[in-house]
Amino acid sequence: MKTSLVTEYPLWYIIFCFLLAFLYGFLLYRKDKNFSELNINKIRLMALLRILAVFFISFLLLSPLFKSITKQIEKPIIIFAQDNSESVVINKKSEFKKQYKSKINSIINSFSEEYTIKTYTFGEKIRKNQKFEFNEKYTDFSSLFKEINNKYFNRNVGALIIASDGIYNKGTNPIYVASDINFPLYTIAMGNADAMRDVILSKVMTNKIAFLGNKFPIRAYVEMKEYKAAKTLLKVYHYKNGLGSSKTLVFSKEINAKNNDYSEIVDIELEAKQIGIQFYKIELQGLESELNLKNNTKDIIIDVVDSKQKILILANSPHPDITAIKSALEINKNYHVDFYMIKKFKENIEKYNLVILHQIPSLTNSASSFLSKLSKNEIPLLFVTGSQTSYYMLNNLILDLNIQHRRKTFDNAMPLLNENFDLFELDNNTKKFIRNAPPLLTPFGNYTFSAGSKVLLNQRIRSVKTNKPMILFNNATSTNKKIGFIVGEGLWRWKIDSYVQTKSHDVYNELINKIIQYLSIKINKDRFIVKSKRIISENETLEFKAELYNKSYELINKPNIEIIIKNSDNKSFKYSFTKTNKSYYLNAGNFPIGNYSYSSRVKIDGKVKVKSGKFAIVPVNVESENTIANHKLLYRLANENNGKMFTADQLDSLVLMINDNNNIVSIMHTEKKLENIINYKWLFFLILLLISSEWFFRKFNGTY
Repeated sequence: MKTSLVTEYPLWYIIFCFLLAFLYGFLLYRKDKNFSELNINKIRLMALLRILAVFFISFLLLSPLFKSITKQIEKPIIIFAQDNSESVVINKKSEFKKQYKSKINSIINSFSEEYTIKTYTFGEKIRKNQKFEFNEKYTDFSSLFKEINNKYFNRNVGALIIASDGIYNKGTNPIYVASDINFPLYTIAMGNADAMRDVILSKVMTNKIAFLGNKFPIRAYVEMKEYKAAKTLLKVYHYKNGLGSSKTLVFSKEINAKNNDYSEIVDIELEAKQIGIQFYKIELQGLESELNLKNNTKDIIIDVVDSKQKILILANSPHPDITAIKSALEINKNYHVDFYMIKKFKENIEKYNLVILHQIPSLTNSASSFLSKLSKNEIPLLFVTGSQTSYYMLNNLILDLNIQHRRKTFDNAMPLLNENFDLFELDNNTKKFIRNAPPLLTPFGNYTFSAGSKVLLNQRIRSVKTNKPMILFNNATSTNKKIGFIVGEGLWRWKIDSYVQTKSHDVYNELINKIIQYLSIKINKDRFIVKSKRIISENETLEFKAELYNKSYELINKPNIEIIIKNSDNKSFKYSFTKTNKSYYLNAGNFPIGNYSYSSRVKIDGKVKVKSGKFAIVPVNVESENTIANHKLLYRLANENNGKMFTADQLDSLVLMINDNNNIVSIMHTEKKLENIINYKWLFFLILLLISSEWFFRKFNGTY
């Protein structure tokens, strides 16, 4: 490290500082008659102390700095990332883990002298450690690359080594994400890329809700690999009391493989005979020499309800949005949908569970008498606005939303998802669709809505994120009915775009059905409400939300709420809710797979209120669905990023290639540092010592 002194002004100004100090000290003591009889050496000592003090003070006026130059050598960084997902070791013998860990540890130790080694495991999450447990339920390459790009940007990274089977089931295609790295990428190919004999239940589709006494469909996708002319049996069981309890066979079908890569879709219809959550197991019989049996079964859950919802769509005039809404609802057997033009509607409004008003009131039809009749009952409403809507008349209804439409102009607004929306859940595919959905035609103007309203989507005008709602729900707890608003015209574009994005209308249909399902369910006026998911994946945390209301139906959270969770063995787990902003929340962590019940209680107004329910923790078997390694992906990753793919038996060659790479070298960093001398405390105390010493001698010799 080299150190030098620099000043804000020319360094030779120090001469003036010294001259100033010398003259000040010389003149002060030469003419002082109080020291005429004092020894000359003592006078010179006091003068010297004054000169030094003044010199240091005046020198600080030059803003002196210490300049230091430090040179540091940074070793090249080798990043090793291990795929820690279950698919890596499926079909492997038990001793594989131990042998593989030993090999990797020896490689890392051999690198540690000349390189800085950083180890990661990745799967569902990125972890900085060296524990290879191979128990992650998903594989996400894209999160790994984002983590490395963010953490090691502009660092001396020599190489990235990824050990994986190349199978990913979460996140973006790693080929695209890896294009951002600027250092060599080497891959270690694990798993078996050859087709194995396997019977796979690849996917099961069904409705989440069924009606008591009706039949509900189940569609099972069956694959048989390398089993030409073989037969298996598809069976469906109904659990009597939840997952793992005694079960009854309710369906079976023989599957005959006609070639070595055979697939078949099996459509099943079952009758909903019991109300509540019903558990079913779809199972493919294992065949001879089949190594992976984990992908032969799937569990599904159906919520059986005892009545259909009747929905009325009233429109001002024909519009493609009406068809888009109606078609999404009609695929759901929970709903009976009627459609009328407002001028021709003469039915009894009270028989409907929900009314959808498309561009009503309109510029040509105020529908005042009909809307007045609606306001007198508690039927939930969904207003869908557009260019025909009379926003003046809509505002006169005194709803939770008020739109001051300006100059009769409209914006093309993109949907902007509100991540804090909590009235219902949307799956990740639907959220992704919303983020890329085309714009709706929304009215230009000022929007106001009550503080208790819940916004699902806001409007994004070009690149500007606004607080103008696109889909909004009223504060249902403060009124006697639920009201929703879809502010925008062009839902038919969303339906088309959902097919473009996903090759099906499922995500669009789910969005519309979630909106209708929330609005059509009657408001729960119970003063004590406990909410939780009924079906929870084993890798999810168990969360509860609770609400407590006083007699005026206002949210309160003063009393403590406790909950007892019991598993199928009747073992109890007791928790207390955390108080949040006028509500309650509990994160109970992860629970093992199985069936559970809970009982939550609170004391209010001298009475104990109890809420009970059931839920199930279900296994996640995504990693077992596809166990054929994707070595082509690993080869492309390495080849397109100046690296090479190796097998687990070629680890020594990998070490040699990295050691022989002349581009992986240490680099020297030069760090310049400027530090203001006035910040040094010792200088302050030195000046103080000089002044104090002079004062002491002057005082000691009879003057000041």
